[in-house]
Amino acid sequence: MKSGLRPTWLERLGLGLTVAAIVGLSHAAQLSGQVVQIVDGDTLILLLDCASLEVPIRLAAIDAPERGMPQAEAATESLRDLTWGKTALVHWHKRDKYGRLVGKVVVGGLDVNLEQVKRGLAWHFQAYAHEQSAEDRLAYAEAQALASSQRRGLWQDQHPQPPWQWRRQARAAATGEARQGASAPSAAPDPLRADDAEARDSAALTPP
Repeated sequence: MKSGLRPTWLERLGLGLTVAAIVGLSHAAQLSGQVVQIVDGDTLILLLDCASLEVPIRLAAIDAPERGMPQAEAATESLRDLTWGKTALVHWHKRDKYGRLVGKVVVGGLDVNLEQVKRGLAWHFQAYAHEQSAEDRLAYAEAQALASSQRRGLWQDQHPQPPWQWRRQARAAATGEARQGASAPSAAPDPLRADDAEARDSAALTPP
């Protein structure tokens, strides 16, 4: 890593793996640190208290709008308001294929994942509801129902498109263009934003 420069995502991936080795994560665990970067509405970077390492954190059981979708910027700003520069406790339960820790982020006793849903700036990600406690599963479902009924955030649209559907359509469109030979070579995907539910299902890693 070049001195004085923020790590690239590849370097963060290596750091994330190093973190696992340092703290001996053999099962679900907790980490604490300062939030130093917001990637989007459901991903942030945590500077660990236990080591000078930055680790990507994917907020579990929610899915915020992707860049280019309605309310994407609002979701990102909301997460920044809730976490940036603050001390956070992460209750994580798995690592995804990109080395991100997936878990609940708590700041000052507030469940940030749940708060994003309450504000209408993220969906309760039903594909991963089975990974939640029964209490959290109910709380997140009720928060989404209330946000929807009160037209908060993304629910101002009568029929908002879930990001997992948006990603699926984007992949299908890109595949169609590639088959026609009309698309230019695509850039390498950024793993900090790789939230494909199917990919995470097939490649998500529970702690060793």
